[in-house]
Amino acid sequence: MKITETELLYSYLIAEERRLSMDVTELTQSLRYRKIDTVDCIELMLAQERFDAFRHFSKDIRNLLKVR
Repeated sequence: MKITETELLYSYLIAEERRLSMDVTELTQSLRYRKIDTVDCIELMLAQERFDAFRHFSKDIRNLLKVR
């Protein structure tokens, strides 16, 4: 893999992980400041699952391409 391709890959992985992490943080904080309902819990659960799945995907991609 070329250096620029590696940089682009890392840039994407970092930006996407940051975005998904911020989604989880935002939903978690919103649960603290208002009455919680079932939909809020489901949204948080889905956001956490997307974040965890992306982290797993990211790790697999790095391992397959043998980049760290």
